[in-house]
Amino acid sequence: MKRIKYITEASFSFALIIAANSMAEWHPFVPNAESCLPHLLMELISPLTYCLTWILCMFIGFFAPASAKGPVAFGALGLIYANMAIVLFRQCGFEIPIEANVAGTIANNIGAPLLYLLWEQYFASEDDDQCIADILVGRGLPVLLFALLGLISSSSQTMGLRAVILLVAAVALTRCYRSMDWSAPMYAERPLDHRRTYLNVMVLSWKSALCIGSLAFLYTVLRSAFTSSNSTLNGILTYAPLLGMLAASLAIMALWQRRSFSFNVIQVFRSLFPFLLCLFAAIPLFATALPQITYGIAYGIFSLLVSIGMVQCCQTCKRDGVSPLFMFGFYFGIVNVIQLLGYGFSSILKTYAFFGQSHGFVIALSAMFVTSLVFYLVRGDLDSKTTAFTNAEFIALSHVPDSDSCLIVSTNSRDASSNPYWDRLAKQCANTAARFRLTAREAEVLELLARGNTVPAIAESLVISTGTVQTHCKRLYAKMGIHKKQELIDIVRSSTDYVKDRSPQKPPKPR
Repeated sequence: MKRIKYITEASFSFALIIAANSMAEWHPFVPNAESCLPHLLMELISPLTYCLTWILCMFIGFFAPASAKGPVAFGALGLIYANMAIVLFRQCGFEIPIEANVAGTIANNIGAPLLYLLWEQYFASEDDDQCIADILVGRGLPVLLFALLGLISSSSQTMGLRAVILLVAAVALTRCYRSMDWSAPMYAERPLDHRRTYLNVMVLSWKSALCIGSLAFLYTVLRSAFTSSNSTLNGILTYAPLLGMLAASLAIMALWQRRSFSFNVIQVFRSLFPFLLCLFAAIPLFATALPQITYGIAYGIFSLLVSIGMVQCCQTCKRDGVSPLFMFGFYFGIVNVIQLLGYGFSSILKTYAFFGQSHGFVIALSAMFVTSLVFYLVRGDLDSKTTAFTNAEFIALSHVPDSDSCLIVSTNSRDASSNPYWDRLAKQCANTAARFRLTAREAEVLELLARGNTVPAIAESLVISTGTVQTHCKRLYAKMGIHKKQELIDIVRSSTDYVKDRSPQKPPKPR
């Protein structure tokens, strides 16, 4: 079994940031008589700024992929501190202008996503297994940390502790950034020179982001619509998201220890769609209790898909040499746009009556509409390219073949009609990939190299840059313990029947 560190400086600091941000409750501003801003805009200041920050980071990642380094964390921290100072003055009884309140809210919702993005950029630079471990642990620990921090009752002490926690996390982030390889293609190459690669990433990833966004819409509407009218829901609004993240992380880690598998956001969403529809239909019938249950379930599923989505984005950055800022900004920008629609809808729901119908009925109808629309947009069979791209790949840590529980891949050419490989070399490459725990993209590069393709030809075939291909070659050589291409070919050619615990993937046809 491969040994990795679970509680690292990165995972613990990432968990601290999530717990610290959970300590800060969002209270929408109510416009006074002197304010010229519409009521709806005032309520949407926070989620709108949060959403625009992700989208802005996408453009920064495209035009300046290596611009967001460690010192940026202290800039983001300064923005959060500015908002905390305004809140502290307001709690002390000082008269704070509405413009200062708005400015503080905007600053906080620029700084918070920046810290998340900086950590996600670091995770994308890590080894595949360590990246997965840091994401899962970082998203699983916050509920335990928040429970400890919740023992503090004083709001001023809570704010001071949150300030210290964020400072510690920012210092840890700058320390981690010193170990990053900024010469990697995802940072060093100009995205403008590889527009085709970035366009390919956008085309293949927007559907999975829509699936996560639909659940974000649901839990946002439930949270906002029932906060003021249901005291029971108010008690679980904070802990339900954190418990959902813990449950999702534990479930994935338990599977990851013993089995190799791939999670596909679109397929998970499709599988859960009938269950969600039944749940939505029951909301008007059980309006006193079911919204709380629905909120917990929705955020639990959302947390599972977000964890998968984060792993998918990190693996995409390494697989295609895409800027992490761009990838995470684009992917979660879509999620936050749909969540923003949820905030807007819930604000309208509080203000206007929909033909005298109850909130439960309107929420159930809107949730059915949004999830059904997303289900329609992601309909159809997924081709092998889309499936491979949108999969988050988890290669078992205890990668020990077992003939009783694993698939035997025969290299006998007579068996070609009964397996997905078109020739003996494809089977040998699949066996080699399983033996050395290669990722799906590394297995593609392995086979293309074994078939005699050059680096430029592989880059053209896989729609990535030559620098990214060379990076994959380095990782291949390191995992296989070799230094020359001929050694790689010799290992592949000498591959015999090998027991695999992963379903074989059909590699792209070489040019």
